[in-house]
Amino acid sequence: MFDDLIFKIQRRFLHNYLKKSPEYYKNDQEKYLLKVFHKYASSVPAYAELLKEKGVDPASITSVDAFKRLPVIDKYDTFIKYEGRISNLCVDGNLQDVVSVLSSSGYSGRFAYGLISKAEDEDGSTMLDLYLDYRWHIFERRTLLINCLPMGVKVASKRTVVGDVSVRPDIAISLVRGFGKDFDQIIMIGENTFMKYTLEYGMEKGINWSDYNVRLIVGEESFPETYRTYMASLLRKDIDKADEIIVGSSMGISEIGLSVFQESLDTIRIRRKIDADPAMRKKYFGNVRFTPMIFNYVPMSVYVEQQQKEGDEFPEFIFTPLSLKRKLPLIRYNSHDKGTHIQPGEDIKQFITTNLPLVAIYGRGDFIEVTGQRIYTEGVKEILYSNIDFAAKVTANFLLPPGVHAQKPATLRLQLKKGIAPTAQLQKEAQDLISQYYGDLLQIELVEFDGMALDFERKLPYLGSL
Repeated sequence: MFDDLIFKIQRRFLHNYLKKSPEYYKNDQEKYLLKVFHKYASSVPAYAELLKEKGVDPASITSVDAFKRLPVIDKYDTFIKYEGRISNLCVDGNLQDVVSVLSSSGYSGRFAYGLISKAEDEDGSTMLDLYLDYRWHIFERRTLLINCLPMGVKVASKRTVVGDVSVRPDIAISLVRGFGKDFDQIIMIGENTFMKYTLEYGMEKGINWSDYNVRLIVGEESFPETYRTYMASLLRKDIDKADEIIVGSSMGISEIGLSVFQESLDTIRIRRKIDADPAMRKKYFGNVRFTPMIFNYVPMSVYVEQQQKEGDEFPEFIFTPLSLKRKLPLIRYNSHDKGTHIQPGEDIKQFITTNLPLVAIYGRGDFIEVTGQRIYTEGVKEILYSNIDFAAKVTANFLLPPGVHAQKPATLRLQLKKGIAPTAQLQKEAQDLISQYYGDLLQIELVEFDGMALDFERKLPYLGSL
């Protein structure tokens, strides 16, 4: 009873916070920014050493402008440099009070970590439930949350019934069938290709998704609007008529937090509008041939800057978490995620109901070059889901040959679903689809399911060879 009262108070605070002005958010961030820096500059051995090496006197950092001149760090300055003694990156140089370790995917071949203290763990659980309640009213709705995230990642919700199934579609479907109709709603969380696989697998096993009130939170990597439309079609939902999120995304960075950026109805409507209007896409994102993800973030949680190096097509984000309870704090940390802040024009302000910052995420920024033209993996994803009938025949796992190709076409290898054969008709269908977007730059090679690896425990590489 008392916990319910506290949650209602916290919920009211969050709803009021989301109505604040941009000036309020700016002042609130800057108030905490210097406190965070000065606390950790003196208490984290590795960071104190870095500042000394760079000739920075912490006492001289008395303004936001001075803060922005501090050195930018990344995993090489931190987790790789101190690989044998991660504790040097921690407050007081020890692991005391650590209750959880979050690992990155290791996609780059090296790992980074988030260490969660007991105090952070409690705050994180509260923030997660407030987020779920704001999006899907979990305080009033009895909710089954099926966690399909890989690598043992837990979802620390205390106000839903959580089923941790990892990447086992059979267990996920058994929970839906066994318990789904006893709940007001089901929220499923997982990586995009795995969630596609799971919904399709459920249909093969006789699940009619329209019998259940299902919502999806899709993470781990970016996805196109065509994917959202495809997944909603499996759930028998119309995205554009929904009054709450049916298929949404939350972007986490293990070193920073499990939910740094979040989609909202606002951001989804904005992205779908831009995605359908080439002129708007060019206005906001230039000549990029795919529509980046669009997110909000909560300014009281993280300070977000961006940095663009000469020769880079996209800026990269620099993060400073604003919690004074962190065990492994990071100041001006470049995660090498490609993205930029969006300044909304009048054409998208009509969709905005809060003053939270808007950002665009370009994914990993991976591409190949064919006769001088860049082909981004995010653009290929957009194409694969653009035809619902075709998307139902493939896993959406593919490989592009990395590097620069002076001759065309380059070969796009595309994995078919189990039981689908690479017929001449399907080959033509695939080639016609790709050619609509990339002309003669790419040729399709359809690969039977067993001919390509599909490991849901790891991020799909997209660049490589069989």
